[in-house]
Amino acid sequence: MMVQSLPKPINQEANASSPLLGWSMAKSLMAVALGNLEYRGLLDLDQAPGFSEWNDERKQISLVDMLNMADGLEFSEEYDPGDDATAMLFTEPSASAYVMQQGALHKPGAFFNYSSGTANLLSKVHQDTLGSPQIAYDDFRENIFLPMGFQDAVFETDASGLFVGSSYFYASAQDWARLGQVMLNDGTINGQRIVSADWVQTATSPNQTENDKAYGYQWWLNRGNERLRFENLPADMYYASGNRRQFIMVFPSQNAVIVRLGWSSGPYPISDNFGRILESL
Repeated sequence: MMVQSLPKPINQEANASSPLLGWSMAKSLMAVALGNLEYRGLLDLDQAPGFSEWNDERKQISLVDMLNMADGLEFSEEYDPGDDATAMLFTEPSASAYVMQQGALHKPGAFFNYSSGTANLLSKVHQDTLGSPQIAYDDFRENIFLPMGFQDAVFETDASGLFVGSSYFYASAQDWARLGQVMLNDGTINGQRIVSADWVQTATSPNQTENDKAYGYQWWLNRGNERLRFENLPADMYYASGNRRQFIMVFPSQNAVIVRLGWSSGPYPISDNFGRILESL
């Protein structure tokens, strides 16, 4: 099951309308989808996810803790053979079921641990709130996909029918930019409100963990720690980030959204390249 636009002829060459994988930028989209449920009164992010499997200390975890990657679950994001992230994405029929079995390692809210597993549990929250895979599909189409004006996008599910909210959203650069535009516009796009302005402000504010505060609701922040992540970029900048240096960079003080869908296996000069683009605007 996929949320997608009308089929288009197969083209072996990438062009402006090619849906490209953004990897973990999908996390930022799923956060917006949950924010939309909250805006519509269907979800309270201050509450626990309500998983029946969490009948131990994990029942103290809130959705805010999960959005901040501070749920305290034991999950490794190293992508080595047999690592949690690779096992979840490539060997398991249900991404959320794999992560549901992970035990607690830290007190909720205390320690930042970046986790694609947590992102897929948030996808389960989205589906559980709505009731079924088909209803979640229809709701996403009606309340996210169409209002945001996605033209060339595909959201893949795992074998259980759950959106792989950690990793598998494909979209053109313009569609990825639409996600950034929602955030830049304090929750609106195309004359329609997707999330509340208060949600955007909270989602782009530092968390309260002890080890890395420069992360919001599945959005990376430039500010929050003692030093900026990128000293040469504006402090109010925040961004979605993919595994191979894909980025949606949002610059509120410059009223700009910049998308990069390149593929880099090693270091990428974020400050220099995005700094030069900002200087040219």
